[in-house]
Amino acid sequence: MVIPAIQSFLNPMYLIAAALGAAFMLPLIEKAGKSAARITVLIIAGIFAVVPLLWMMYWIAELGFAAAFAAAPLVVETIGFSAPYSISFRVGMQEAVILTMVNSIALFGGGFSFLRKNPYWSGKKLVLFLTLLIGVNGLILTRDLFNVFVFLEITSISTYALIASNGKRNAFEAGFKYIIAGSIASAFFIIGVIYLYRFTGTLSLDQMISMKRAGVPGVFGEVGAEQSGVLGFVGIGGAAAALFLIMTALLIELKPFPANGWAMDVYEAADPSISALISALAASGVLTVFYHISHLLPQSMLQLALISGGLTFLFSQFIGLRQTKVRRMLGYSSSAQIGLLILIIGLRLPVETYGKSLSAHFPGLHIPFDFGPSISLMLIFLVLLGSHIFSKAGLFWITDLLRSVETVNSMDEIRTLRGPKVSKRLLTVLLGVLTGALIGLPPFPAFWAKWFLLSFLAQAQQWTIMVIILAGSLMEAAYLFRWFITQVRNEADPGT
Repeated sequence: MVIPAIQSFLNPMYLIAAALGAAFMLPLIEKAGKSAARITVLIIAGIFAVVPLLWMMYWIAELGFAAAFAAAPLVVETIGFSAPYSISFRVGMQEAVILTMVNSIALFGGGFSFLRKNPYWSGKKLVLFLTLLIGVNGLILTRDLFNVFVFLEITSISTYALIASNGKRNAFEAGFKYIIAGSIASAFFIIGVIYLYRFTGTLSLDQMISMKRAGVPGVFGEVGAEQSGVLGFVGIGGAAAALFLIMTALLIELKPFPANGWAMDVYEAADPSISALISALAASGVLTVFYHISHLLPQSMLQLALISGGLTFLFSQFIGLRQTKVRRMLGYSSSAQIGLLILIIGLRLPVETYGKSLSAHFPGLHIPFDFGPSISLMLIFLVLLGSHIFSKAGLFWITDLLRSVETVNSMDEIRTLRGPKVSKRLLTVLLGVLTGALIGLPPFPAFWAKWFLLSFLAQAQQWTIMVIILAGSLMEAAYLFRWFITQVRNEADPGT
């Protein structure tokens, strides 16, 4: 079953074209007034958030919830040609859900930034905001590896400039470190793409996946022969080496342990609104690319991703436990959450092999939308990604609402928004809700996602991974609740 075609005016190509046109026109629009430019950016961000939501509503209405997730995605191509002679976007329920989440955060982030006193967002920063939005949406949608490289560069360059745009010395330093890491990742990625094209003759990710499933001789090996050759491939492992370079590049962009110290400098030095975008938007785009490419990776590389994600999740939480600076602490939490999502991607083969459907785990429970283990794992990935996107962006925004956030003990009332001062009680409620949602307390969605994930792991007898997830989650709960308790206690009586 294939997802029904969408209306032409909802074509994702038009989203990218509209944002590009607005980015070029913003300097002219700003001559009519800064408010006009900001409203234009908010309108574009609103369109980006609403369109994928319309896709989901249409597909669910036509097919039903379960069938829409199980249906084959719709491939949208340009200029009337098929891949590899055109740019192709793939639009399915997975892409639509991720786009809705990241674009909604972009919309809320834009609105939040425009409401601040002495607004940070103006002039060139608005253009960079739009180019970042273009890059992230392109990463999520594109099916061409060279276009992945192009959108990755758009995202990275926009991020570099936004980090350094507040003019502080430590922000320049953090931006420079990001440039160095991003340059290394870009070099690995483009070299991997060149060699992968040499071995496959195509840049289309879908065609490569088809070749692997068909067992094309000398490229991706025979079907079911994942253990032969170098890293699961037949022959000298040239295609395997290319995929390893691409996977390494994406992992560098995702800031794994122990090479994530530079990223913490970025989260601490950048404007909080930029830190929110880096954590919620940029990482989500790269994670989606990694999820798509994971279908090409042999089991040995998925195991490397699983190990990297597990170590990042566990040790980032441990280091976060020792932090006193709030934004650096949230940076380690972001790194840990991304590590958990990498771990889930690495679990794809074990869960597909040993996992069961949700109803098999809970035979006495009526589940109206039941899925097999593969789609269930994808839904777990989407729920945890959504929890990270909304909670982490909100927590970074809260740090901007405070007068001083140098340390965990420096909480104060909201000072920086225009209009009436928001009460400290409202801030405390928001902090508690976002903390509970991120940690995965019931009844938040992340609780059920981790519950089902642990059930799959128990079925596959992956006890070590279960211990890592539980230990890391407990450490994250400890330092986030320490921050929350510091906020709610009475300063006159620290014991209350």
